[in-house]
Amino acid sequence: DWYDVITLGAGRTALVIGDVMGRGVRAAAVMGQLRTAVRAYARLDLPPHEVIQLLDVLASEIDATQIATCVYAV
Repeated sequence: DWYDVITLGAGRTALVIGDVMGRGVRAAAVMGQLRTAVRAYARLDLPPHEVIQLLDVLASEIDATQIATCVYAV
């Protein structure tokens, strides 16, 4: 599980809550990649649904068998 609070500027803040299914090094590595990616995508100042769409594409490229959930709200 992970969560982040990301300052976006213009008085806006993003809240991210995510979880990668599984245990061990592989799940932790995927979680780290997704967490880093969502922070990078947030800096692009995209609408929340676009951030999630980009994250979904990345998640499937990292490991199509790994299941993850994520909420991104501004």
